[in-house]
Amino acid sequence: MAGPRDTARPQTDTIDGAEVTNPYWQDTTLIRPVDAEPSAIELLSEETCWALTEACDIGRIAVVNDDGSPEVLPVNFLVHDRHIYIRSAPGSKLMNITSRPLVTFEVDGHDDENWWSVILHGGARRLAIDAEIDESGVLGLDSWNPTEKSNFVRVTPSRLSGRRFPKRSPRPQDEPPALEPNSAAPAQIVRGATDRFRTTIAWGLVVVTVFNVLSAVVGGVAMLLTNGLGMPTSFLAGGPFTGFLVPALILVLVVGGTQTAAAVLLLARREAALVWTAVAGFGLVIWIVVETAMIRGFSWLQLVYFTTGVLQVILVVALLGAVAWLPRRPLSDAFRPNDPRLGASTVRMTS
Repeated sequence: MAGPRDTARPQTDTIDGAEVTNPYWQDTTLIRPVDAEPSAIELLSEETCWALTEACDIGRIAVVNDDGSPEVLPVNFLVHDRHIYIRSAPGSKLMNITSRPLVTFEVDGHDDENWWSVILHGGARRLAIDAEIDESGVLGLDSWNPTEKSNFVRVTPSRLSGRRFPKRSPRPQDEPPALEPNSAAPAQIVRGATDRFRTTIAWGLVVVTVFNVLSAVVGGVAMLLTNGLGMPTSFLAGGPFTGFLVPALILVLVVGGTQTAAAVLLLARREAALVWTAVAGFGLVIWIVVETAMIRGFSWLQLVYFTTGVLQVILVVALLGAVAWLPRRPLSDAFRPNDPRLGASTVRMTS
C-alpha cells in the first residue's frame, strides 16, 4: 500500500546520474475519494432509458473517422418507435456514418436528486425513402445550428444501457467562491438577465394559461347550469344557435380542453406545450370573435379573454426564439435560469 505519496511514481528520477523531475508524479494527498457508494448506482431498465431519452433533444453521437480515430459530435435528435433520428448536413459526419455505420449515442441529464446517463450502441443508416422520413417526424426536428440539413439518419439500437445515481452533497471546498456584486463579466451578466427574462416569460405563460383554463371551464359550466348566465336567448337571434347549450359545451370542451392540455404540458415542461399553447391561444381568440358576433355585443370580460389569448401567442413566439436577443432554449431550461456568475449550466449546440 502506498503511503501519503505514491511510491510507484516518485517525484524525481535519476537518469544518467542526474536527478530529474518525474512528469508523472502525483501527490495523492490531494486526491479525495468519491463519496458515492457503488450500491447507490441504479442500473436503468430499458423502459426507463427510453423515457429519459425521449424527454431530451440534445445528445452526442460517436463516429469513426477515416484514420480510425473516434469523434464525438453533439446533435439534435428525436425518438420514434425506439429509434434515434438526426438531421445532418453533407460533410464528414455523414460520410463516416455511411462508410462505417456502427455508432454509439449518448444522452444524459439530471433532476433535483439524481444524475443519469443512457448509452446506445447500434447501426446508423441514411434514410432515402420518403415514407420513412415522413413517418419518423424528423422533418419537424429543429436544429440549433442554422446550417441547412437535408439528410436524415436513423440509428437502430442493438444494445442499450443506462445508469442513475444520486447527487452528493458538495463539500465546502467544492462550492464556488462567492463573487462580489457586479463581479461577473459583462457577457455573463447579459446572459443571466436574458435567462431570467426567459424564465419570467415561461412562468407568465403558465399563469395566463391556467387563468384561461379556469375561466373557460368555470364559465362554461356556469352557462350550462344557469342557461346563459342570465343572458336572454334574444342575444342569439340570427345566429346558428337557439340556446346556450352548444356554446357552453364548446366553451368547456373545445376552449377549456385545449387550454387544459396546454397547461398540463407546460407544467410537465414538454416541448409540445408551446404548440398546444399557441393553438389554445388562437382558439380562445377565435371563440371571442365568434361569441361577439353571435350576441352582437362586446363586454370588458370579452376584452380580457381576447387579450389573454393574444398574450399566449405572443409569449409562445418569444419562447420559440423569434427575437434575436432571446434565442430559443429547451422548455425545461426556460423554467430554470442559470447563475450569471458561474456561466451557463449546459452548452447547447449541434454539429
